[in-house]
Amino acid sequence: MAFENPHEILEGLLAGEDLSLAQDSLVVIDNTGKAVLNTVAGGIVDGVLLGKPTTGQVASVACGGRAIVKCGAAVDPGDPVASDDQGRAIKALSATFAFGRALTGTTTAGERLTVNLKAFGFLP
Repeated sequence: MAFENPHEILEGLLAGEDLSLAQDSLVVIDNTGKAVLNTVAGGIVDGVLLGKPTTGQVASVACGGRAIVKCGAAVDPGDPVASDDQGRAIKALSATFAFGRALTGTTTAGERLTVNLKAFGFLP
């Protein structure tokens, strides 16, 4: 079962696109300083979207602590996690940006898992 507790929140971000269907997805800050869905598999992740903002609304983004994240494939507890091209957590592989470690596991895409948000950087 996924769980979360107090987060470190990136303050003052606005949604750079309609994120109303992207709650618990992985986001990045774009070149205008707005939160957008991460669409680069294995790329840098700035945090997890906590709400359902539409374009221009305040976007609450967890960047530390434990958060519930949508997954894109099976993940085991203890796995380092990265993003797929739809802003979902997957097991981090070599040359991907690991943004945290799974505390719970999932068996199929679309489930939610708990991640300890702590950027490890690009894995060798």
